[in-house]
Amino acid sequence: LIKSIPFSDRRGILVVDEANRLKDLASEDYKTFIQFMGFIVRASKEERKVHVIFTSSDSFFFEWLQLAVPTAHMRLLVLDDLSQADAKEYFLKKIPDDKRSLFKSDCECFDTVFNMTGGRMEFIDQYVHEVIQDNAPLGSKFILVQSELSMLGFQLSDNPSKPYSGADVYNVMRDLVTSGCGYIDFHETVRKFGIEKVAKMIENGILFLRPSSRPLGRVAVPEGNVLMATGAPALRAMELILQDPKYNYLKEQCR
Repeated sequence: LIKSIPFSDRRGILVVDEANRLKDLASEDYKTFIQFMGFIVRASKEERKVHVIFTSSDSFFFEWLQLAVPTAHMRLLVLDDLSQADAKEYFLKKIPDDKRSLFKSDCECFDTVFNMTGGRMEFIDQYVHEVIQDNAPLGSKFILVQSELSMLGFQLSDNPSKPYSGADVYNVMRDLVTSGCGYIDFHETVRKFGIEKVAKMIENGILFLRPSSRPLGRVAVPEGNVLMATGAPALRAMELILQDPKYNYLKEQCR
C-alpha cells in the first residue's frame, strides 16, 4: 500500500476521522491495530510520503495514543472556536439577504449570539436556522441551550451507577460559571472530586477536558490542562440551573 503512494515534492495528507475508534480496534484486535499503526509510522516518518492527522473529540485520546504507540513524532493541536470578531463575520455571511430584518438587533449587538454559540460555526448555523424558522429572536430559547438544560438536569439526579452525586455536578457547574473565564484547572478539580468522578463527568458530557496546546487561531487559550463546559450552550444552561430555585437543595449540600 505504501509503495502505491506516489512520491511528490509535497507530501499528501491522510486524515483519520473519529480516531478514538482505534481504542475499540486495539481492544478487539490488537494485532491489526499494531499493523495499522506500523503503516502510519512507516508512511509518515520513515518513507515521508504523507502527513497523518488524527481527529477526535475524545479528551483522553492523545494521552492514550502516546501510551499505546510511544513516539516523539506526534504533536497535539486543539481546534478552538472562533474569536468573537471572526464569529461575527461568519454569522453575517450566513444570514440570507431576505431575512436580515430578523437579525437587526443581533447584527447591531452580537454579544447575545456569541454568548449562545461561543463562536462555534455549527452552533451559529443552528442559531440562524432557528431564528428564521421561528421568525423571531431566540434568547435562552435556543434549542441547544434547552437540550443542555435537559441533559444537565438529568445528571443532577443521584444515581447509584454513577460515581458522582447531583451535588458534585452542581458544585462543578458553580465553579465553571463563577470562574470568570469559563474554565477551571483540571488538576485542582481532580484533587477536589477525585479522578474517577471527573473522568466520568467528562465521559458523560458534563465537562470537556481541553489539553494544553498552542492556539491555532486568534483566540486566547489557557495554559495547562483545563476543564470547560462542552460549549457555550452548555455554559448558558449551567447559568440557568444555578438561578433556578428548584435546585436550591443542591446548593445547601454544596456548603
